Amino acid sequence: MEQRYMRSKVRQQAALPELVVAEAQAALDATWLGKTALDCAREKGHTGIVDLFAKAKAVNVRATHWYPFYRHTVFQMIQSCITDDYAEGVVLIGIQPTIDRAMTCAEWPSIQEDVREAFTEQKYPFYQGGVKKLEFEKITFKRVELQDLGAEIHVSTMRNKFAIIASCCDTDFDAAATAMQVHNKATPEGHGKVRRAWATAEDMYGRGSHP
Repeated sequence: MEQRYMRSKVRQQAALPELVVAEAQAALDATWLGKTALDCAREKGHTGIVDLFAKAKAVNVRATHWYPFYRHTVFQMIQSCITDDYAEGVVLIGIQPTIDRAMTCAEWPSIQEDVREAFTEQKYPFYQGGVKKLEFEKITFKRVELQDLGAEIHVSTMRNKFAIIASCCDTDFDAAATAMQVHNKATPEGHGKVRRAWATAEDMYGRGSHP
């Protein structure tokens, strides 16, 4: 029974980014008497599992077909909120995924890095034609559990800031959209609106939604 459970955990790990794999391995160490799940897979000749671990460590979300479109959507929404809607700032919100949602886990730190890189390299949406259009400090990031999204939207849109839901699992799309619509329908005085820019590969990029 215990061995079947542990093999199941190994298979789950194989679909995850490197950092998540490392965390999962650490949690298993005590049960495996000091050996990592990968070590045990090697010793027992489970080459398929070993190969999957190698692939998991090589995950590069930026190399997927959908990520460049996703990044452009987020950047475009940032510009629109500031330029078209006169937002005082933008809060990018990510909804915390479950650990098995590999791509959603990976896209959030990647988009944060890309926003920073766009500013330091003087690129869109911060610069246009070499002219600064937006301050980096106007953009902040928050990641919340789905059950806290409504409360977070209220706080993040204070002082006429706009919130952009920029990372969300497909299983949470409907609930996130409902929270956004509730806020936008009766926006409190002094609060900005909420927009969506999460990656929906099926709708936007011509292929199935990513996990």
